[in-house]
Amino acid sequence: MKPLFAPCLAAALCLLSPCSFAQAPADRVFLAGSEAETVFSSVHRLSDGTLLLGGGTKSPAWLSTHAKVVELGGALPEVIPGEQTAFLLHVSADLGKILGAMALPKGFASEVRAIKTTEVPGAPTGALHLSGSVQRNDRQGKPGKGYFIARLDRNFLTGTPSSVEWALSLEANGPLADTQPWDVGGDGRVIFAQGGSYGHDWMSVDAVDASGTPTVVPEWPRHWHAEGEYEGLAKDSPKPVTHSGIILKIAGRGDFRSHTREDFERESSDGNGGVKKGKWPFDGMFDGYFDPATRKTSPVTGTGKGYFGYRWGGNACAHVGAIAIDRRNGRMFIGGNNKSKLPDGLPDFEPWVVAMDSNGRLMWWQRLYAESKGVSTPDQYVDAITVDHSVPVEKGGAVVVVARAHGNNVNNFWTGDSIVHSDNPKTAYQKKFTGKNGNIHYQWIGRMTADKGEMLHATYAAEYTEGAKFDLKTRMKEPLLDHWPDINAGWPDFNTTRLRNVISLDPSGRIHVVGTGRNTVTTKNAWQKFPSPLDPDRGTGSWSDFARVFRQDLTTIDYSSILTGEWNRADGKGGGNVTLHGVCAVPGGLVVVGAIKADGNDIPTVNPPAWGTAKRTGSGGVVALLGIR
Repeated sequence: MKPLFAPCLAAALCLLSPCSFAQAPADRVFLAGSEAETVFSSVHRLSDGTLLLGGGTKSPAWLSTHAKVVELGGALPEVIPGEQTAFLLHVSADLGKILGAMALPKGFASEVRAIKTTEVPGAPTGALHLSGSVQRNDRQGKPGKGYFIARLDRNFLTGTPSSVEWALSLEANGPLADTQPWDVGGDGRVIFAQGGSYGHDWMSVDAVDASGTPTVVPEWPRHWHAEGEYEGLAKDSPKPVTHSGIILKIAGRGDFRSHTREDFERESSDGNGGVKKGKWPFDGMFDGYFDPATRKTSPVTGTGKGYFGYRWGGNACAHVGAIAIDRRNGRMFIGGNNKSKLPDGLPDFEPWVVAMDSNGRLMWWQRLYAESKGVSTPDQYVDAITVDHSVPVEKGGAVVVVARAHGNNVNNFWTGDSIVHSDNPKTAYQKKFTGKNGNIHYQWIGRMTADKGEMLHATYAAEYTEGAKFDLKTRMKEPLLDHWPDINAGWPDFNTTRLRNVISLDPSGRIHVVGTGRNTVTTKNAWQKFPSPLDPDRGTGSWSDFARVFRQDLTTIDYSSILTGEWNRADGKGGGNVTLHGVCAVPGGLVVVGAIKADGNDIPTVNPPAWGTAKRTGSGGVVALLGIR
C-alpha cells in the first residue's frame, strides 16, 4: 500500500501578512502521554513565539519524567471531583522542548479546553485565562456538567504562573457542556454563558470584570441590585445595580425580544441586500412584542405565530454556541439558536448572531439566511465566532462565523455565490450544498462586517460521501488542490462534516479550522493525503479528522491535511481513530492537537521530541506542527 502521508522535502515561503513572509517550519508530528489516557485539547501561541498546550491526563506522572510539574494554587470553586488532571505545558516554538508544566489539582477539571489572552493580536501577550470541563451541581442541586474559567497570576512572559487569581464554576448542561462559550476583552472583562441548552430551567449570558467580580454592562436588558432584579437600562434602576445579564429563558422575560410595537415591526438589513423584521432575533417566534407591564406577549398579528409562521419550541431556554470580543473596542458577538416550530408544527432550530457595543447596546443581529423567503426547514446552529483583527475598526472590522445545518433546503445559509457585497461575488471554495443527502450535519463559514453585520464572504464546508459520483472532467483550478474534482461541479453527494468550535486566524486573516469528514479534500502540500478519486488504487476511504486553512475571502484553501490511522484500503478499517481538538496559526504553518484511540492503526509521525514518541502504547495525545509549503 502506498503511504498516505507526504513528508516535506523542501521549505518554501508562506504569506502571513500583506508585507511579511515566514519560512515554513519543519513538520513535527508525534504522540505524548499515551500510557496515561492523555488528551490535548487546546493550543495557544504567545507573543514570543512559544506555545501553550492544554489538556487532561489520567496520570500526570508521564509529565513528571520530562519536567517539574507545578500545581497551580489559589482559591478554586467547589466541584464534584473527577479522575483526570488538567494540565498546561509551555513548549518551544518548534515543540522540541518543554519549558514549563503546570497542573490544576487532581480531579478539579478533566482538561484545559481553551486558552485566551487579553492583548490585541500582534501585541505583547496580556493576561492569561483558561477554561475546561468540570462536574458540578446544577441550580437544582443535582449533579451535572459544567466548565470553569480562571485567570492566572502570570503569563509566562512576565513570569511562570504559580496561582489562580480567580476562578468560576459554571453550569453547562446539554450542548453548552461542549460549546463552553466565553471570551475575554482587552480590559480583562469576561463574557460567558451558563445554564442548560434548550432546557426549562436557565440560560444566561453574564459578565465579570478583570478581578472576577460580577460587573455591570449598562445597556444589557437585565440588572441586579440589593433588593433583586431590574429590567431596563442600568441608569434607570431605582437602586444602584451591582451586575448585569441577559436571560435567554422566555418564561416571563423578554430578553432578545422587542418591548414595543414599533421595534417589533422594525425592518433592518438582513446582511445580504434584503431586509428582516424585528429589532431582536426572538421576535420572529411570536405574534407580538413582549409587554414588560404584563410580562406577556401583546399580540400584533393575532395569529399566534411569527412573521413567517414560526413559533417558539417546547423548551423555555435557548442555546448559546459562541461568544467573541473585539480586543480593540470591547464589542461583543453572541451566537446561538433556539428551538422552534414550523408552521405545520414540526420541530426546527433557528440561528442568530447578535452584536453589541462594549456597553451592551444592540448594534445588529442576523439570521444568516434570506428571512424574506420564509421558513428555513433545516436545523441550524452557530458553533463558533471570532474577530478578524486584521481588518481595521475604521474600515468596519470583520467577524468570522462557523455555523452548521442539519438537513438541506434551498432557503438555507447564504450561498458563496450570492454575497452581494463580496469583492468576488461569484466565487467561493464550496458555493452551496449539493447532492441528495439531507439527514446529515454539515458546516458553513461566513465573514461579516463587525460594525453592521453585512456579509462579505461565505462557503459551505462539507466533505464527500464514500462512493460519491464525481465530475471527473472538471477539476479544481488551483494546482495546490491537487487536481481534485471541482467541488462545485456535478452535484455530488456530501456526508456529515463537523468542525470543532475553535477558529484561529493568522495576521492576514486566513481561517484555520479542524474537523471530521468522510471523503476529505486534501491539498498537494498536505502532511497526510486522502487518496484522490483519480487514484486507481484508492480503494475504500475512512472517516478522518483534518486541519484546513481557508483564504480570508473563502475563495479557496491554502492547506488541507487529514491526520488519522493508516487504514486498510481494501475494507476501510484501521482509521478514524484521531480526534483533533485545537488549532493555532503559527508563522509559516499551524499547530494542531488532539488524541488518538488505543485501537486502530498508527498515524504517520516524524521528528518526535524527547518528551514525545513515534508510536503509542495506548490512547494518548497527538501534537503536530505542520508547515504550509
